[in-house]
Amino acid sequence: MTGYDTIDEILQEIVAEIEAGRAEEMTMYKSLAPVYDYLFASTYDYETNNEYVQLIAPDTDSFDYLCAGCGSGRLLQVFAETAPDATATGVDLNEEMLAIAGDRLRHITGVTLEQGNVLNCDGKFDVVSAFNLIQQFEDET
Repeated sequence: MTGYDTIDEILQEIVAEIEAGRAEEMTMYKSLAPVYDYLFASTYDYETNNEYVQLIAPDTDSFDYLCAGCGSGRLLQVFAETAPDATATGVDLNEEMLAIAGDRLRHITGVTLEQGNVLNCDGKFDVVSAFNLIQQFEDET
C-alpha cells in the first residue's frame, strides 16, 4: 500500500480487500498496520503503560525489558526515552507492524525487535509487559 494521499484512502483499500474476500490470509491486525497508530492514538495511553513498566522495574537504571505484542513500537519508543540505560526487546507476530516499529525505533539504541510468538521467546527479562495482548491468550495459557 503505497502512494496514498489520505488515511481515508488506506482505510477504503483495507475495507475493499476484506469485502472482496481476499482477507483469508490477513488478519485484521495485519491489515490495520498502516493506520494502527492513527486509529488507536486516543485509545492507548502509552505514557501510563510506560509508568506501569517503570513501577515494576528493578531499582536500577540498567535492566532488560520484554514488550510482548509490541505492535508499532510506540510503547518501546516512550520506554527508551525514559529508561535510556535499559535494554528492550519487542516481539510481535506481524511483520508489517514490526516494519513500522523498525522505522520508528531506527535511531534508538538498546531496542531490538523480533518477529515471532512471545510464548516461544528465549531470554531472561527483568520486566515483561503484554498490554493489549494478554486478552488474545486462551485461559489455560
